Amino acid sequence: MVILNKTCTILCFFSLFLSTLVQAMTIEYQPTVSQKILINPDIGITDHQTIDIHNNPNWNIPSYPKTSVVYFRWYWEQLEPKKGVYNYKLIDDTILAAKRANKKIVIRFMTLAGLNETYYSPNPQKAKKILGIPCWLKKQLDPHTHDICTNDNSFVVNYNNPKFKENLQQFIAAMGKRYNHNPDILRLDVGLVGTWGRMAFSNPL
Repeated sequence: MVILNKTCTILCFFSLFLSTLVQAMTIEYQPTVSQKILINPDIGITDHQTIDIHNNPNWNIPSYPKTSVVYFRWYWEQLEPKKGVYNYKLIDDTILAAKRANKKIVIRFMTLAGLNETYYSPNPQKAKKILGIPCWLKKQLDPHTHDICTNDNSFVVNYNNPKFKENLQQFIAAMGKRYNHNPDILRLDVGLVGTWGRMAFSNPL
């Protein structure tokens, strides 16, 4: 009985203390009506290939609000220009730029562009036709490539080719090893089959 009374006394005291603390912390706030569009964290409208389209000289003045997410997509040839040599700097610099703008990033990897599609500003390869897959791999898969990759992107890879699948698996494993669990990346959007990764083909098969 004595133990129960002590327990009750302690619990009652703690309950009274907590109630007093909650009352002391109570804040009254009257919200105001706003006509502004809210920036939803990690969702909503997304900037494409730019950290902030409002400050990008290569785009027209936008008609949509600020964003919390940026979406960048790169072709395999941009990220593995030489066998086993990965252009992590391109991705790392973009992630850092997004982080400085308090934004998260979505990344897509691709293997095929549209027929005669070229890189555009501010890419250093501006106006060059997009091969999609790296030149070093194209030489192994395309009998018409020979020793150099000409400015021609009409070649469509056979996605069942064992050499293609082996090298692609190694590329994806390398990307996953470096960027898995990165808190600044919302997701890795892997679009590897078809034009722009959309399971469709604009190039002649």
